[in-house]
Parts: sequence; structure tokens; C-alpha cells
Amino acid sequence: MYAQFLKELPIYSKEGLQNIQGVWIKYPKESDAKALVQSLQGYTLEWCIANLSTAQNFLNGGDIHVFYSNDPMGNSIVPRLAIRMIWDSQIAENPRGIAPKQNLDPYILPVLEAKFKEFGSIADKYQKQASDMKFLTQIYQKWENKISLGRDELRFLYEIDGKIRGFGYDIDPRIQEILDAKDKNAKRKDLVFIFGCNPNQISFNENEALSGGIIYHWGNLDVRDIESFRGKFPKYIRGYLDLKSLKSYKGDFPKHVGGNLHLICLKSYKGDFPKYVGGTLNLESLESFEGAFPEHVGGDLDLESLQSYKGYFPKYVGRHLWLNSLESFKGNFPEYVGEYLNLESLESFKGNFPEYVGSSVNLLHLKSYEGDFPKYIGDWLDLRSLNSLKGNLPEYVGDTLYLGSLESFEGNFPKYVGSGLNLESLTSLEGNLPEHVGGKFI
Repeated sequence: MYAQFLKELPIYSKEGLQNIQGVWIKYPKESDAKALVQSLQGYTLEWCIANLSTAQNFLNGGDIHVFYSNDPMGNSIVPRLAIRMIWDSQIAENPRGIAPKQNLDPYILPVLEAKFKEFGSIADKYQKQASDMKFLTQIYQKWENKISLGRDELRFLYEIDGKIRGFGYDIDPRIQEILDAKDKNAKRKDLVFIFGCNPNQISFNENEALSGGIIYHWGNLDVRDIESFRGKFPKYIRGYLDLKSLKSYKGDFPKHVGGNLHLICLKSYKGDFPKYVGGTLNLESLESFEGAFPEHVGGDLDLESLQSYKGYFPKYVGRHLWLNSLESFKGNFPEYVGEYLNLESLESFKGNFPEYVGSSVNLLHLKSYEGDFPKYIGDWLDLRSLNSLKGNLPEYVGDTLYLGSLESFEGNFPKYVGSGLNLESLTSLEGNLPEHVGGKFI
């Protein structure tokens, strides 16, 4: 319904969207949100900044940049893009467009790329999305004009090497539009072309998928009642793989699982998990493990029973990382954790924390540490047992920073702490205190 509404608005028609002449307007941090909200009235957008109280809360934390394209009279008043900042150093979330699910419309990407150049290195993390959207637009235009797609284009469209990343809070609807137009035979033909395999190596149901020798399975694979398995899984599974009852397995998991992978009863495993899991990887009972975790987990990674580990965690965890029972670890945590990182049992650690944690970090029992914490933590950081620290705390902590036991510190405090900061035990300091503390400062 929302997509149809946009099509019926002349300014959001195909011809209207092709006009990308306009201006960026910056609404400064801590300014009144009324002007921003008024500029969005009359446009049925999914943007939460169209709400006055929400917009004001966001402006209290950082600037908001909005791009307005020209209407037919040449007035720059048509909202097309929004970028929300946190404090002065971070883009808070994906830039938002006016397409369904706040994706970008097909023509506005050059405007966003030019804006990214102004932001410099803080926009580097969005280069993958910008590249994906540019390639998807090329594919969509070829498909609209009934031009055959090449192997690389089909490999991208079928997300063989990873999900297509856009700027909205859900997948770009153009992907499903193209795939929904293909029947089973057309999909099989595409996949045979992509992998250079035989047609019988592409499966569409459970019996085919578990028959052995399958390269690619289209859809989900629900085998939740299997407790042990000696066969071979497909190398690629487009959807989820449910193995909730699997207790033992000697063999190789798929190379790629596009959705969730549930292995909640697996207690030990020697081998490698898939390199790529697009959704959640649930290993809540895993106690011992020798092998490699995925390089990429798009949702949660649940390892709440794992007490020790020597190896590498995924570079990217899209949501929560549960390591509640981990007491010791030598190595590196993921570079990116999208939301919550739970390390409540960790007492000592030598290695690197993630550079970015979108929500909170629980390090309730960490007593000492030499190194740097994540540069950005979106919510709170609990270090209430930490006695000494040589290194740098995050540059940004969105909520409370708990440091009630810290006695000595050599390094820099965050520039910004959104709520409270407790330093009641601190007796010596070599470094700088925060520039901003939004709540109680002890």
C-alpha cells in the first residue's frame, strides 16, 4: 500500500524521482525540532523523525541532515534522504530513503555518495551498501528491459556470497520482485548456470536436499527432529537450517546458510561451522569446540554455555553476542557487534574487543585490562569490577558508564557519556575526563 501511495504522488513518480537536484539542510544538535518536522508534513513517509518528540530526542544527541529535491517549480522541498548523527563522531544508523521499509529510491544514490565524501572516514562502513545498491539498480533496469543477466549478476541477485545490503530496515523490495517473477524451472536454470552443475544438484524439497551431492537448496530445510546425521548437507541453503534436536554430528555443515541455523542441543563439535550464516546461529548448549566459527553471522550468536575458547570469533555479528559463561579467552572478538555483547563472566582477557558495539557491553567481573575498548558503544558499559586499566575507553558511550571500582587509569575517558558516570574509587588519573556527561557524575 505504501509503495502504491508513492507511485500515485506526482513528485514521487518515476519522472519525479529522476530529479535529484536539490539541497542538504543540516538541523543542528540540540536545536528545536519543529522546523524539521514541519518540513516533512504533507509527505507520507515512514521516517520516525516526522514525529516531534522522536525528532527532538534524536536532535538532542546529534545533528540530522535531510536532502530535499526540487519540486516542479524548482523549490527544494521534497524529502528524499535523512542522515542522523550521534554526537559529532558517528552516523547513528543507516541513512534512510523514501522507498518502502525506508530503502533508497532507485535514483538518489549519487546524492548520498557525494554526501559520504563530506563525512570522510566515518562513512566508510556504508561503502558496501552503496556498492550493493548501485549494482542492484543496474540489474533491476536490465530486468525491466528484459535483458538477460550474466553469471555475476545472477550470483549477486541470488545472494550466493552474502546478503545484499541496503539502507532500509528490511530487504530492498526489488530483489523479491525479480525472483517472484521466476518459476521453479527458471530458478533451477539460473542456479545451474551460476554453479556450472547438473540440474539434479539443485534441490527444492527436503528429500532432494538430503539425498547427497546437492550444491544448492532453494528454501528452508527443517529437520528439527534429527538427533544424529551421517549424510551430507547441501553446500548452499538459501533459507534457514533447523537442527534443534541434533546432538552429535561428524561431517561438514553447509558452506552457506542464508537464514538461521539452530543447533541448540549440540554440546561438542570438531569441525567448521558454515562460513556464512545470514541470520541467527544458536549454539546455546555448546561447551567444547575445536574448529572455526563463521566469518559472518547476520543475527544473534548464542554461545552462552561456552567457558573457554582458543580461536577466532566471527568478524561480524549483526545483533547480540551471548558469551555469558566465557571465563578466559585469548584472541580477538568480532570487529563489529550490532547490539548487545554479554561477557559477564570474563575476569581476564588479552586481545582486542570489537571496534563497534551498537548497544550495551556487560563486563561485570572484568578486574584488569591492558588494551582498548570499543570506540563506540551505543548504550551502557558495565565495568564495575575493574580496578586498573591501561588503554583507552570508548570515545562514545550512549548511556551509563559503570567504573565504581576503578582506582587508577592511564588513558582517555570517552568524549561523550550520555547518562551517568561513576568514578568514586579513582585516586589517580593520567588522561582527560569526558567533555560531556548527560546524567549523574560521581
